[in-house]
This record gives sequence, structure tokens and C-alpha cells, in this order.
Amino acid sequence: MIAKTGTDPETGAPTHLDTTIKGTRQDAKDLEAAASLFDRRMLSDMTLEAFMRERWLPSLEVASNTYDYYEGTARRHIWPAIGSVRLRDIDVPMLEEYFAGLTKNSVRTCAKKTLSGALGQAARWSLIQ
Repeated sequence: MIAKTGTDPETGAPTHLDTTIKGTRQDAKDLEAAASLFDRRMLSDMTLEAFMRERWLPSLEVASNTYDYYEGTARRHIWPAIGSVRLRDIDVPMLEEYFAGLTKNSVRTCAKKTLSGALGQAARWSLIQ
């Protein structure tokens, strides 16, 4: 079994724990389910910025200019304002207040598109509801 444990702060490389556990196939399934639940809980404790940087952006299979659009929008407009909020603490009133504070329609549109992608993926990964 290989479990992701985070990111090495010096190199930025992903870290993991690799171990062998003896047992039945059902034991393996039960352990996999427990590890998955642990991983989801750990990820929901991440800040929005950490989730987007470490999980969402690297998971994208898009053209480089699309990636740059999402990353740039997040870096310039999303992370400075709400990037420090834990993923599990983000709610609709917070997002409405954030969007209301964006005075330019073009920035608001970019931020909505980027957050929709990131939070939609977080929901598909069962990190948020």
C-alpha cells in the first residue's frame, strides 16, 4: 500500500509511505477505504490555496495557456483574498461576499470560472459537499 503523506517542504516533491500489510483481500479493501477516508479528511483541512496548488492544478489535463489562465487568476485574485481559508470552511455566503468585492466584471468572471473548476473537482473527490 502506498499512502500520500504530503509535500517535502524543501524540494516540493510529493512524499509517501510505502508499506506491506499481511491479511485477506477483505482486509485490504477495508484498509483502502479507511485510508481514502483519512485522505479526504486531511485534504479538507488544507487551505484553498494549498488544495489548488498541490492537488487541483496538477490534476488538470488542459492546454498550457488554459493552465496559465487558472493559475494566474488564482495567484492574482483568489489566493490573496480567500486562499488561507480551509477548504471545508468555504461556504456560499463567503463566496458571495468575495465575488461582490470584485469590482471588475472581467475579474469576477475569471474568478468564478476558476473557483467553479476547483471547487467542483473538490466536490467530485468528496472533499466538500
